[in-house]
Amino acid sequence: GLMVATVPRNIVKLEHMAITALSEVKASFEKINLYIKYSFLISFPFIIGFFFLAKLVVLVFFGYGEFTLADVELTAEAIKYYALSLAFMFIWAILYRAYQVLNWLKPVFFIAIAGILVNGFLNYIFVVVYKLGIKGICLGTFFAYFVLCFLSYFGLKLKSDPLIMKGSKNGGKDKMSNL
Repeated sequence: GLMVATVPRNIVKLEHMAITALSEVKASFEKINLYIKYSFLISFPFIIGFFFLAKLVVLVFFGYGEFTLADVELTAEAIKYYALSLAFMFIWAILYRAYQVLNWLKPVFFIAIAGILVNGFLNYIFVVVYKLGIKGICLGTFFAYFVLCFLSYFGLKLKSDPLIMKGSKNGGKDKMSNL
């Protein structure tokens, strides 16, 4: 199910288009935000399509041979819920390229470890505690990608705006209070 749900990402390869633009502007947040918007714009039709037409997709491509009706049902359910993660899969790849452009790869290791731990924890919660089965695995992946993207974006924000970490230098007034 995951392989079918990620076909749009593997065809479009938005991160390969983004790396050139990001490297020209040293991964500015204007460019990062632009590509995040593109990610949502590109993935939204696929999310809707996969969510509502997952069974049809599986039947057309896999509904013959050794695939039984139970296999079709389980694969369609996996595609349906893995498709929810598609936008964050696009965004994570772009944020990773931003870290590459900035030559700041050490945090990526810790962010990736956090994503793996969150995925494992949520899979346990959704599958074992709430007994959601394949939906639980897919939803765990969705939330893990969300956390991965959130931590990556926040890390880049900290790198680009040192006042977030150190506090303001203008007597306690931040940028918003000067408006």
